[in-house]
Amino acid sequence: MHAGRDTQKQPAFVLLDMKLPKLSGLDVLRSLRSNPLTALVPVVMLTSSSE
Repeated sequence: MHAGRDTQKQPAFVLLDMKLPKLSGLDVLRSLRSNPLTALVPVVMLTSSSE
């Protein structure tokens, strides 16, 4: 999907929904934090849940 992209260029930040259809937003955040290339990218998490 992103073949050939420069992996050294990272986004300025990530907007992440807590309630994703197949994967938890927390699982995505854990994955981002465990990867040295994305560990320091700021993440803003949001949800429409009232919990």
